[in-house]
Amino acid sequence: MAPRFATAIAFLLAFAFNVQADPDPKGNADILAAIKKGQEYLRNTPAAGREGDFGMSFVGGNGSGPACLAGLALIESGLKPSDKVLVNLAQAARSAALTTTSTYEISLLIMFLDRYGTPQDEPFIQLLTLRLMSGQAKDGGWSYSCMGYILTEVEQRQLHSEFTKGAKLVTPDPATPPKKAQPRKDIEIDQPPPPVKKDPPPKKEEKPTGGLHPLIKQLEKRGPQPRPGGGGLHLPEITSLDLVGDHSNTQFATVGLWCGRRHHVDVANALAAVDSHYRKCQGSDGGWAYTAAGGGSSPSMTCAGLMGLAMGFGAKSLKGGGSEIKVDEKEIGKDRIVADGLKHLGDYLAAAAAQEGGSGRQRFAQNELSRNLYFMWSLERVGMTYGLKTIGKVDWYDWGSSLLVNAQNPNGSWASDGFHSGSIENATSFALLFLSRANLAEDLSTSMQNKIKDPGTSSLKSNKNLDEMLGKSSKGSTGPRPNPGTTAPKVDPTPGTTKTDVPPSTATATDVKSLADALIAANPTERAELIRKYRDTTGNKYTDAMAQALAKLVGEGQIEVREALVQRLTRMKPATLNELMLQRDKELRRAAALACEAKGKKHLAELADSLIRLIGDEEAIVSRAAHTSLKTLSGKDFGPEDGASPGERGKAMLAWRDWWKTQAK
Repeated sequence: MAPRFATAIAFLLAFAFNVQADPDPKGNADILAAIKKGQEYLRNTPAAGREGDFGMSFVGGNGSGPACLAGLALIESGLKPSDKVLVNLAQAARSAALTTTSTYEISLLIMFLDRYGTPQDEPFIQLLTLRLMSGQAKDGGWSYSCMGYILTEVEQRQLHSEFTKGAKLVTPDPATPPKKAQPRKDIEIDQPPPPVKKDPPPKKEEKPTGGLHPLIKQLEKRGPQPRPGGGGLHLPEITSLDLVGDHSNTQFATVGLWCGRRHHVDVANALAAVDSHYRKCQGSDGGWAYTAAGGGSSPSMTCAGLMGLAMGFGAKSLKGGGSEIKVDEKEIGKDRIVADGLKHLGDYLAAAAAQEGGSGRQRFAQNELSRNLYFMWSLERVGMTYGLKTIGKVDWYDWGSSLLVNAQNPNGSWASDGFHSGSIENATSFALLFLSRANLAEDLSTSMQNKIKDPGTSSLKSNKNLDEMLGKSSKGSTGPRPNPGTTAPKVDPTPGTTKTDVPPSTATATDVKSLADALIAANPTERAELIRKYRDTTGNKYTDAMAQALAKLVGEGQIEVREALVQRLTRMKPATLNELMLQRDKELRRAAALACEAKGKKHLAELADSLIRLIGDEEAIVSRAAHTSLKTLSGKDFGPEDGASPGERGKAMLAWRDWWKTQAK
């Protein structure tokens, strides 16, 4: 596979990118310059240690994942695999492949080694792909860990020695004056230069030429159970449906499987399960939430759902050992779930592109969506995989590249928005992957060409304000679509009412906005009175108004409203709190989690599952709230600590789940 760019002669000479939907030739020089600056930043960033040596500590607490993400971005942006930075990273990746159990790390190791392209790395990719499949839950998703095929230290040494024995791996280029970037046409393996009169070696084909390595065959036959002393959990504990995964881990795992399938590992059933998973948990608005349990759709997770469906279509060709990817045009063209997902994604893009900036390259305004570079890479993957030039009638590459070029820092990096990217290095990698039109599923996107059209946007949502779409939880039902014949769940009434309150998602938007605006605009004295009223008055619109106001309040006002919201929710019954802990709004999830503490130990059984799920929440303030209540109600403490990374929060969630299973018995 090659990075995607084309049209301008300068582009072809610099990178020889191959595009399906050509970008606007105007401004290509700006894009090329941004790519070069970003590439140099990653090659020389202090976070990687000395220049040319990424090692495996690119970002503390996240293992090999960020380093492999950076390596992937460097390759996709045109850096030769024989560059010493990538050579050193590949050497470290081979060792990490034998030990890591993190879903993110496993997936990115597969992507990096597959794209690095050295044939001798194939057994490492095979092992990683098998381990990745061992972490798939019965509902088709993934959480933070994949604990199958755990190796003892002796086995690790044996496999590393066997896999690398006699392999002519890529070595760094000798020091030479800088040259113009050349297209990467094949794997770079050290060998004597061919005689002048001989034809160049044929281009490497993607079709498999062999099968599983003999030692991988032995491992596969042995099964995913960890070896004694390997320190891992047992597969039945990992793949049970009660382990709730998330769609961030799942989208990385899905792409990892697709890359792994090119190395003779049968992933057809695993990808079919992914497809089934996303079809069952699509929200009524067409999007997907962070978990299958619902809680409100998000742009990034909607992209994850669309990627899962695309690879589900491709996986149908793999049944029975097939290798040629074919996507049925009539089937995908009539797929309502795909169309609704694209419409929902188009809603966000249409609203974002409608926000005006200046003129020329700065005609679009920076906003919360474009600053989320994790989303930008997710969007780029959907656009490339589906072969779409526009989504929501917006040229997604023109919109995104314009904003990214203007947002680049003078040192070549891109700023992180905090949680979504996690670090400047990750943000820079995401931006490079977007600008380079990276395509890790070229074989699938080739088969998808011209088989699906941009369905535009939802007629109900296309004119929404972007901030409202991103910041509010009370706009339409966003939970999973109900099965035929089912009814929406009831919510316990607030004490003092005579009828059941409707869920927060059905509150009148105009009333909620007016109440929230009043709270935001009030002076301290007025706010204190409003807070008392909102805290004590029945009606879920007051709950929603407080949550909505918290998105804009800061300082003492924010603290006071947060405390009042928690106090209000302590009056709710456990069933209502469980419902609120599924809401999209982080303030509602946080307040509901803290309110659980007031219910006492006798209600732990009713609240534990929801609280444990929130330990792994994408928002740190929500995770901390769940941790606080669980410690009080259980008398135990399995973490996470304050400031924990997403991966550490995921591990803490697993630890709480393991403990809770023992209590349930």
